[in-house]
Amino acid sequence: MERGINFSNQGPLLGCCLLQKAVSLAHLSAQLVHKGRGLPFHELFRTPQPITCTYYVICRGYEHFGSRGSAWGSHTTRLVLGGAAAGSFAYYWSCRQEVPYTHRHHAIMMVSQKMELHIGQQTFQQVTQEATATNTLLPQNSSAAHLVRRVGLRIAQVAADGAGGGYYKHMQNLDWEFAVINSPDVNAFVAPGGKVVVFSGLLRLVGSEDELAAVLAHEVGHVLARHHAERMSQLNVTGLLSMLMRALLGISIPGALVVLGMFLPYSRAAEHEADAIGIRLLAKACYDPDANVTMLLKLNAVQGGAAGAHTPEFLSTHPLTTERVQKVKRLLPEAYALHQENCSAVQDIFGRFAPAAGW
Repeated sequence: MERGINFSNQGPLLGCCLLQKAVSLAHLSAQLVHKGRGLPFHELFRTPQPITCTYYVICRGYEHFGSRGSAWGSHTTRLVLGGAAAGSFAYYWSCRQEVPYTHRHHAIMMVSQKMELHIGQQTFQQVTQEATATNTLLPQNSSAAHLVRRVGLRIAQVAADGAGGGYYKHMQNLDWEFAVINSPDVNAFVAPGGKVVVFSGLLRLVGSEDELAAVLAHEVGHVLARHHAERMSQLNVTGLLSMLMRALLGISIPGALVVLGMFLPYSRAAEHEADAIGIRLLAKACYDPDANVTMLLKLNAVQGGAAGAHTPEFLSTHPLTTERVQKVKRLLPEAYALHQENCSAVQDIFGRFAPAAGW
């Protein structure tokens, strides 16, 4: 007869289930940030549902916690709960990092850089293998792939110099990889660890190397800000809280609440932050900061005719493009100051024409 939860036997089960949930949520996060291969909206509500784990044991003559009323108020219980709260806060504080350029603080919890790199590599390999199978992956020696790689590495080098302050150790010695896929999609995305995919539909839209650099600077900004790890951290912590609530109270956090209340708002905020970081990287790499604005306006024109253009903002992973344009325009004076500080006219000309000359 099932008579409740025997927590004395839950150590292995909780540990195993927590690991299972962390890995599952990490892969979910990598899928959701895969902007070129976005999931249907109904999938957003389905995938974050809590993983069911069996906590109960069969025990006869077991009385549910004995006298529950006095146990929760006992001195020992208060000490345990107080210690747990203090330990959790100390762990949170030790995981805080400062985002370069924006100087926002966030906590990367329950996510190692090794896990982050592994998920990024897996995502990139899966996408490139599928493209190879359909003969849509452009060879690395093609002009388009060469251009994307050259511009992307130029942006990545600037992102790793530490000039924006904050935490940037994860940018050191990253194995940046770039792939171009022949597809009409006007899109690009980055996986953790510096794995960038650009679709040829986007390359046909850009009118200059500066506009391509604006797109790649935005993607590099996601990596510099560790947005993937932060999202995985949030989902893992939410999963842990949901599991504890299920064990203690018999309820769990609804998946729809997680998506609408946490994932989507965070995703939109991350896009704004990647814009703010990207335009600074663009300027420091000696590209024209105004290209960020012109590229966003082009994207807005394309999205204006798309079927999903009328999706309410609170249901979207991205903020309104018009709102992004306004925020980027406010950053132009600072970006031009960075450009003037870091790029002389000779350096700018050399940076643009030396690669074409084979220097």
